[in-house]
Amino acid sequence: APQQAARPPAPAQRPAPAPAAQAPRAASGFDDMDDDIPF
Repeated sequence: APQQAARPPAPAQRPAPAPAAQAPRAASGFDDMDDDIPF
């Protein structure tokens, strides 16, 4: 049981959401402003 908990299942999912957020930023045109304020 302790071995399964030691495995990094979360880190694998973290990289997935990161790229998804970068795509919309480039598409909208704004880097920081559009991130918080939806123009």
